[in-house]
Amino acid sequence: MKKIYLALTILGLIFPYIFVVRFTAIHGIDFGEFWQQMWANNISSMAMTDLLMSSFICWIYMRIEAKKYQISNLWVYIASTLAVGLCFALPLFLYVREGKKSHLG
Repeated sequence: MKKIYLALTILGLIFPYIFVVRFTAIHGIDFGEFWQQMWANNISSMAMTDLLMSSFICWIYMRIEAKKYQISNLWVYIASTLAVGLCFALPLFLYVREGKKSHLG
């Protein structure tokens, strides 16, 4: 599983940034436009709401698992969710957790 989580982490880094690069090529670094497009219509608002709620739920899960498996620096996974996305942060966390699981039990 550890190799699968690592592969998903890499894909979770690459795929979202394809769209960021495309956006930046058209609009430059324009956080206002970026924010406006994230909430532009009902479908994108639904997707953003789902993502935000999923991220929050994932952070709770990570906190519980981090205590259980003695994973430090939880802030790294929260920051990576905000900087890249849940599709990067969650497999990264699971990759680290797999390493801790093999050491602890």
